[in-house]
Amino acid sequence: MTIVFSLFGITVLFLAVAAAWLGATLKWIDEKTIEDRFFQLPRAERIVSVMVLPLAKLGLRLPVTDFEGTKVPGICPTEAMQFAKDYAPQKEDVFVATQMKCGTTWMQQIVHQILTKGAGDFSDEGHRHLDAISPWIESRGSVRLENAPLIKGRRIIKTHLGTNLCPYSTEAKFIYVVRHPAACLASSVDFVSMLMGPMAPQYNKFCDWFCSDDMWWRSWPEHVEGWWPWSQERDNVLFVHYEELLESPAEKMLEIAVFLGVELSAKELANAIAASKLDWSLQSLGFGGQCHLDPFVARTMAQSDADILSIKAGINIVNMDSMRERILGPLLHGSLDTIRERKPDAPIIVMSPIYCPSAEQHPGPTVPDESGKFAVIAGHEAVRKESLTLTRIRTLMTELVRGRRDPNLHFIDGLSLFGEADADDLPDDLHPSPAGYIRMGNRFAALAAGLPLTLRPY
Repeated sequence: MTIVFSLFGITVLFLAVAAAWLGATLKWIDEKTIEDRFFQLPRAERIVSVMVLPLAKLGLRLPVTDFEGTKVPGICPTEAMQFAKDYAPQKEDVFVATQMKCGTTWMQQIVHQILTKGAGDFSDEGHRHLDAISPWIESRGSVRLENAPLIKGRRIIKTHLGTNLCPYSTEAKFIYVVRHPAACLASSVDFVSMLMGPMAPQYNKFCDWFCSDDMWWRSWPEHVEGWWPWSQERDNVLFVHYEELLESPAEKMLEIAVFLGVELSAKELANAIAASKLDWSLQSLGFGGQCHLDPFVARTMAQSDADILSIKAGINIVNMDSMRERILGPLLHGSLDTIRERKPDAPIIVMSPIYCPSAEQHPGPTVPDESGKFAVIAGHEAVRKESLTLTRIRTLMTELVRGRRDPNLHFIDGLSLFGEADADDLPDDLHPSPAGYIRMGNRFAALAAGLPLTLRPY
């Protein structure tokens, strides 16, 4: 009997401790993550407490708000829903609207990259995080709308509301993303399962919920049925197919840029494509020292808050005939050493030069001829010992990166970004055409996504 009562006491004590822990956890979540409080913290402090992580395994039933017949998760309380419905959109507002799990964050990132022309900054010195700049208007899980900063004069607003509740004005812009319902369902199953763990509904019941009026923000057909007519009848509503965006990002991003009234150069579009595909925020230091591996550029990179760093050098070295083989290796080693002193484990991508027909086998300098095409200057061969060609630079960079045996140092051959087969897109035999830059952006995104990049937690 004593043993039974002891076990009973231990069980009660365990449940009491678990309840206290759960209460403390939920209070922590509410106090620390409401609105954009979490993302106002410096990046080093945005480490989620270990006591929060087991929540996904508890299988907590998610609270639901019923607002005028539309069911939404509890993070969207009645007062937030009412605020969203009553809001009067302004001319600076860009709404990104979707049914859940249809590419919302991706489109927010694309709009941000277009507005910043591929130079958005989510470091501690910048905007920190997408949720710190883009209010989710019907939720309490992001920056408040009145506190959201304008990005190049525009405010990016996220919403999952259907047209029955979404605020509207002819002054604002609205981008609606639709995704194939089967893909939307699969992504929703994964998302809810992550949140609810073993208490997530069985697949057949989830399908019934997904197709019912109890589905958050209404069912997929009803959601799309509202937004499609809006896009056909209203010039300030753009209807985007997720699958088309995935298949042809350059064309769709240009369409979005035109819709927003933003002019993008080919290089800016390439940056925006790579950033949006990889979900990265880019900061270019390409101006620094004309890509000559100057020490101050390496120090700037080392002192930055970047997660991933890339170094691309070579073409201007040949163009200016400014370096010999004796100097290239020590300068590249020195740049990598400087970065590693401050960032011992950060992934670094080293890229060799892209294709340039006149400088592949012959050293520079290069100058434009009468037709505007760049060619190398021949002569003075006696003083060109150890002069560099693009082919030789690629060999040296490949050997150097491999020789360092750094598991977080990666190499991309510039010819895989833009090679001899792409020469028709070098109108001056040196600089890529718009189509060439776009191709480079897509190729870099694909190659970088395949690298084993180990990132630190935020």
